[in-house]
Amino acid sequence: MPVKKTGSPFASGAEANEQIASKDALSRIEKTDGGFEAVLSDAASSLDQASGTDETQTKLRSEFQRIAGKTNFDSPEGEAAAIQESAQVLINSRLGKDFEKTQQGKKVSEKLSSYIVHDPFLQKKLRDILHKFR
Repeated sequence: MPVKKTGSPFASGAEANEQIASKDALSRIEKTDGGFEAVLSDAASSLDQASGTDETQTKLRSEFQRIAGKTNFDSPEGEAAAIQESAQVLINSRLGKDFEKTQQGKKVSEKLSSYIVHDPFLQKKLRDILHKFR
């Protein structure tokens, strides 16, 4: 596994490139347009709009339609699972394709989607979008 030396004298001396890539991805998400919540809120809002010809938008929209189509919204567990899955789809759409496939990318996706599921504002936003795609 390739390693990169750290600049800090207090660090262990090396970090795996995957760890560096995950830190870069997180900082890129956090720095975009005023923070993580803003980025995800914008992404969810763009899904909510009727237009969107971007290839990523089209894929996202079809994934959300697939999730909404198979979800039993009468069951709290079914709805929670759909929100979790849609959060992961949304996060993966924002991560790079190469990074998404790594073990570290999967960890980042799981942690960020868990954050979304536990954030009342973002959870409600995803729930509303899924209900529209039913």
